[in-house]
Parts: sequence; C-alpha cells; structure tokens
Amino acid sequence: MNQPSRQSSDAATAAASTIDLAQRAKGRRTLLLLLAVSAAPVVAALVMFYFVRSDKVAVSGELINPPQALALDTVKLPGSGVLADKLRGKWVMALRAEARCAEPCRQMLYYMRQVRTLQAKEMDRVQRLWVAEGDATPEAALLADHPDLLVVRDATLAAALGPADRIVLVDPRGFLMMRYAAAPEAKGIVKDLQKLLKYTR
Repeated sequence: MNQPSRQSSDAATAAASTIDLAQRAKGRRTLLLLLAVSAAPVVAALVMFYFVRSDKVAVSGELINPPQALALDTVKLPGSGVLADKLRGKWVMALRAEARCAEPCRQMLYYMRQVRTLQAKEMDRVQRLWVAEGDATPEAALLADHPDLLVVRDATLAAALGPADRIVLVDPRGFLMMRYAAAPEAKGIVKDLQKLLKYTR
C-alpha cells in the first residue's frame, strides 16, 4: 500500500538533487565568468606584451614565458595577514636581496621608489616588495627612506624570484612576468610599467 508514496518520495528527492546540482553548476559558471571578467584587462596586457611585440610595446626587461605563479598566499606579513591580500590587484616591483642591503640592493630600492613615484596618479596601483634574506635586520634609516615598502622573509618566494639584487615585475594575479638586468635603466622600467598600467585600466 505504501509503494506509490515511497516512489513519490524518491522522485521528489531525485528532483531536488537535480535542482541542487543545476544551481551549483550555475553558481560555478557565474564565478568563472566573474573571474574571467576581472582578469580580462591583465590578460589583455600580457597578450600585448607576449604576442604583439611591435615597437609600441617593446619592453626593456626579460619576459618570463610562461609567467610563473607565485605562492603569495602562504607568505606571512610581519604582525598578521598574508602577502597575497596586500598585493591583490596591484602591479608589484619585487626585489630579492640580503637584509643588510649592500650597495646593489640600495640602488635597486632607489630605482623602485623612483619608478613608482614617476607613475604619478597611477602610483597607488604599484606596490614595492623587498624579500629580505639572511639574519641581519634591515636598517631603520633605510626603511625610513622607503615608506610603504613591504618587507617579508620567505625562502620559497625568494627562490622563485630568481637571482638576488634584480628587480622583477609581478602582475595583479600574482604571476612573475618580467625580470630586469642587474644594472637596469630606470627609464625602461618606468615605460614598461606605464604601458602595463595603461593596458589594465
């Protein structure tokens, strides 16, 4: 006597499961679409740099091909928080260097500060990062000369950035995409960043 009611219950459960799966699939599609839209300007900029290599998009740095994802969400900030949250949505000039910061390190920090300043109204879209190595403590006077410079210690991130005392560019998605020579021309970095910031408005 209960067979029809049991069948109805099973059918209702199956229908509910189908609706739930459909809703989850729709949610995933919506999330992927949002991610694609938010990443589109960055992807467009990278396409310009990697595949449309005309004089108008000539670069002075060494392109990392393919761009390398950095594990920024595992790097802890001094105090609390993770590096990924601080850098999200920004272009990053990063430097791997000893914490005692000899002359090459100081020169690169100076370049990074000047390059960011020369971006004028766009400078807030650029963050500077120093991945310090060694047991020394960065000089207070040096840090005072570079306000808003982020300083972290993380061996994995340092290794991913490559050779020490060389400026690298990280895109807003957290991908390493360009590395500069040991003695770069600051004007070249300024122009590269201006192009990237323009393409990703």
